[in-house]
Amino acid sequence: MRVTGAGLPDAGLLVATVVDASNYTLSQADTIAEDATLTYSYDAEASIKVHTINNEVITFKKPAQGFVLPVSVVQVYATDTTGGVTDIVALS
Repeated sequence: MRVTGAGLPDAGLLVATVVDASNYTLSQADTIAEDATLTYSYDAEASIKVHTINNEVITFKKPAQGFVLPVSVVQVYATDTTGGVTDIVALS
């Protein structure tokens, strides 16, 4: 993820390591003021590309956490799953 906000370079910095839900390390050292507002974003828009049982290839953009795809899927394309899409669960 990219972090932007007061005290950081205009382009922001990338999160290099996640320690836990409250602590992480940025890609370079910098000073951030106490109570500064930070914005977190992905460089790529979240999307997931799937192949359906009807032989269609569909890309869903910005799926919300917990989103259930409204199609029956036979394949998920790892090469076109970007922007923080993780922990995909398949149901039968």
